Amino acid sequence: MRLRITVVLAVLLLNSPFFCADKFPPETQDIRVRSSLDGDMQPCALFVPGDYSAAKLIPLVVILHSWGSDYTPSKPVLLEAKRKGWIGICANYRGGNQGKNACASPQAVQDIVDVVDYACKQYNIDKNRIYLFGASGGGHMAMMMAGRHPELWAGVSEWCGISDLAKWSSEHRRGKSLCTDKKFSETVFENLKAICGGVPGKNEKVDKEYFERSPINFIENAKDLNISFNHGKNDELVPYHHSEDAYNKLLAAGSKKAVLYLHDNQHAADTKKAFDWLEKQTK
Repeated sequence: MRLRITVVLAVLLLNSPFFCADKFPPETQDIRVRSSLDGDMQPCALFVPGDYSAAKLIPLVVILHSWGSDYTPSKPVLLEAKRKGWIGICANYRGGNQGKNACASPQAVQDIVDVVDYACKQYNIDKNRIYLFGASGGGHMAMMMAGRHPELWAGVSEWCGISDLAKWSSEHRRGKSLCTDKKFSETVFENLKAICGGVPGKNEKVDKEYFERSPINFIENAKDLNISFNHGKNDELVPYHHSEDAYNKLLAAGSKKAVLYLHDNQHAADTKKAFDWLEKQTK
């Protein structure tokens, strides 16, 4: 089954679903994976192909949710895992980015590592073909995982993600935002204040929160990783420089494997294109 999704709406980042959550493989299971950091049982959605055999290596793709939602609206992306014949997991990593334990926190980062460990223990995963896909808030976390744990991935496909939270906060500050959806800008600005403890520049503690949760500060660690940055040149919600800045920082670090695709859409993701690119990547 071919699934092609293009989304050009503010709902990608807020609490509404990124995808049509009622359309996903019927084989999908809801499971829980224990955090090795604090013992919390994090929900996930798991897809395993019906013809899976432990006698044969199989690729794994980890799918990351958008900014304000949990893992459940990402389940339709498992249709792409089914099309490829891969195992797929929609990770939760503390749900929507509305609290300090979410948004690239140490807990959220470890949750994704733990999902990979879980899959490798339960199934005969090809460790040379473990992939990561994320769009919007998931693109933010995909870049973070590329920088924090580049050793895990054969390929990372990032779409319209945020690389610098302090810049993103400033871009949606009242009176400065160029976004036509002012309510969206207000929500993002207040959301980041709640997560990081204030606005950028408030004090050293707050600035450290913005720094530690921003992929731009760690992306150089991914200089030897196959990573694809994809962003719409007309994106009002997350300006395309966020992907471009991360890409340029990788080039400056000596990367020969990073690629950047700037398209003419707005805040959009094409899952078929993403998975077709991932399929070509291996360690």
